[in-house]
Order: sequence, then structure tokens, then C-alpha cells
Amino acid sequence: MASPSSTAPVRVAAPSPSAVVADAREAPDRRRLLLLAVLVALVGVVLAGLAPGAISGLSALWLVTGVAVPLALAALRPRLGTVGLGLVLVLAVLMPAARTVTNVIDPPEGQLAAHDGGVIVTRAAAEDVVAGRNPYAADFSDDLPEVWRRLSVRGIDSFDNPIRSVYPYLPGAFLALTPLAAVSGADDLGDPRWVMLATFVAACVAIALRRTDAWRRAAALSAFSGMIVAVHLGYGTNDTWAASLFVLAALSLERRPRLAGLLLALAISVKFLLLPPVALWLAWRWRREGWAQIQRLWTLPAVLVATCLPFLLWSPADFLNDTLLFWLGRNDEPYPSSGFGLAAVAPDMVRGPVLALATVGFAVLGVLAAREVVRRWPHHPMTLPPAAALVVAGLLIPARTFQGNYLAMLAGLLATAWLVDRTPVDAADPVEDRAP
Repeated sequence: MASPSSTAPVRVAAPSPSAVVADAREAPDRRRLLLLAVLVALVGVVLAGLAPGAISGLSALWLVTGVAVPLALAALRPRLGTVGLGLVLVLAVLMPAARTVTNVIDPPEGQLAAHDGGVIVTRAAAEDVVAGRNPYAADFSDDLPEVWRRLSVRGIDSFDNPIRSVYPYLPGAFLALTPLAAVSGADDLGDPRWVMLATFVAACVAIALRRTDAWRRAAALSAFSGMIVAVHLGYGTNDTWAASLFVLAALSLERRPRLAGLLLALAISVKFLLLPPVALWLAWRWRREGWAQIQRLWTLPAVLVATCLPFLLWSPADFLNDTLLFWLGRNDEPYPSSGFGLAAVAPDMVRGPVLALATVGFAVLGVLAAREVVRRWPHHPMTLPPAAALVVAGLLIPARTFQGNYLAMLAGLLATAWLVDRTPVDAADPVEDRAP
């Protein structure tokens, strides 16, 4: 005879009427998103095949991994468990890691394949500090191989590489590498790309561990990686390094504000262009939340002052020439106007008052766009990187030296937009499909 418990009916919770209605309303929107994802992927593949150069080809492929794949994930919202999300994480870091390791250990020949010249001078600057020399007063001609002593850009056949005598980054960039410089000597272990790769992997892991829907994390990982990152990270440009530091800072804001301040200071040290959006964000936060919230990030100004002040006092003229006047094109040996900025693409049209108007106009547009992003999600830290990307883009579009490698930084900063949701981080009720 069966026990009462064995014959008792099993109740299956039916979806609420409101949930059914919501799913019915979202279905057409998801289908449109999926169609848009397919169209964007096709456009990216076609443009990559037609691209005349490496930068334009990489940018086209970013449309696939940075836009189409996240759109498809937003449309399908697959249920990804620990294994699925782990596989996405491995795929995100695999190609950048493999390319970086290959380029460091067995670099290809040629200026545009082996490494970026900044890798060499950053390592040399770290070694100078260990030896008690001032990197901002140093000459790196002997450190640069012959292939990097003169450069060529579109429209200019050959010119002396300014980084022979200019170190254009703030001290935090090379001070972070001094431990490697102190212990590795002339070995490959001292290559700055190891630190860049480690920071990128840490940012990817932090994204994967973010408490939000798994499809959002997968979308952000897809947008944060891809060929544009793999090529530039392996090559050694510091754009992905800066973006990784910035994303790690945003992910640390809620629970570890002092760590976030330190990471923001390092990101600014690597890319001085990130200072304006951070300053604007701090001003906005101070106005909304008061001085107490700003004080939690005291490590940001503390680290910048502690790292910059000694070198400013050591040699004020050298420090300001390298870190400020160089970027303004006002130093003794400026980098020639080149790249994708309006001032370089259309120098006959965009100059004088027109250039000044374009500079102010695009800067204002970037700030207004960033303000709208932060205003819509005022308490979500993941809005900080994409808002910063909008401000930086506004500064770069009219610039005389908007180089293609900056696109890797912008792509990395925009990636965390996929992590933005309306669910509080410490919500009592778990969201479906969160990390197990």
C-alpha cells in the first residue's frame, strides 16, 4: 500500500500572469535585437574583408565581437552556468594571452609586428628609476633598436621618433614595473606586456564574477576582448592596460573604494586622457552625494601626488615637457599631426577658428553624452567606463594625433555598458541565471 506522501500531487509553480505578459511583450523586441545582431555581424565581416589597413580591419571585426555577439546574447539571454561562463572567460582571454606570449618570447620581425616603442621606453624608464636616474631627463636612443629610431605615418615618409627623448606617461606607469626591472635584468621577464596581460586577465575574471545576469557578463567579456585587443595587447600599446585598470576600478568602487582610487590613479598614469572624465565624474558625484563619498576615494589624488611630485621637483621643465606639452603638441619635438582626428584628416578645412570650434563642440558633446549615461543610472558604477569613453572620444575626434590604437581603449571602456542593469548589487532576491 502506498504511503500518503507517495501519492500526494506535486505542485508546479505556474508563471505569474504579469511575467507571461512581460515575456509576450519582450518577444518582438528580442527578435528585432537578434536580427540587428545578424546585420551588424554581416556588416563587420564585409567591412573587414574590404578594409585597406590593419586598424580599419580590426575595427570592423570589433563590430562582430563587440556589438553583434552582445546583441545576440541580449536577444537570446541563454542560461549560462558555471561551466558555460567559464568557457566564455577562457575564450575571451585565450587569443590575447597566446598572442602576447608569442610576441614576447618569440617576437616577429619588423617595427609593426614585434612591439610598440612605448614598451621599450617604459621598461627603460623603470630601469632608470632602479638605477637612480630621472626618466624624464633621459635619452632612450640607445635603448631603441634601429627600426624604432625613425617612424613613418600616412603623409609623412620619415621623422625622428619623439620618444627617443620624451617619456610621455605619468610616473605611475613605469613605477608599477620597477619590481620586474629590479629582478629580471635583461631577460624577457622584464617585458611590460606581462603586467599588461595580467591586468587584462584580472579584469576579465572580475567581469565574470560580477553579480548580475550571466548573459550580461558574457556580453561584456565578448566586447572587452576580440582581435582588436589581442593585436594591440600582444603588440604592447598600453591602451588595453589603461582600459583594464579603469574597468577594475569601476568593479571595485562599491566595496573597495580605496583600491578603486589606486587603480584609477594608475589608469590615469598610463593614459593621461582619462583624467578629464574622472575629474568630471568626481565633480558630479560630489554635487549629488556630498564630500563624504569623494573622501572614500582619497587614494586617487594621494597616489597621483605621491608619484608625480618627486619627479616634478626633480626636474620641472623635463617633467612638464614630457607629460603635458608633448600631448598638447607644444614641446620641442612634437609628434606629427596624423591619425583619424579631424585636424589630421582634413587639415586644410579644420584649422584655426574652425578647429577651435570643433574642439570645444565635440568636447561638450562628449561631456553631455556621458552626463546622460550617468544620469540614467546614477548609482551604477558600471556606467563610469562607458561615460569616460564618451568624454575621451569627444576629445579625440577633432585631435591632431588620434591614433588607431586608442580604439582598443575605447572598446574596452565601452564593454561594461553591458553590465548595467536595474538590479541592486545587494538585492535580497537573486536574479535568475546569476553565477552559481
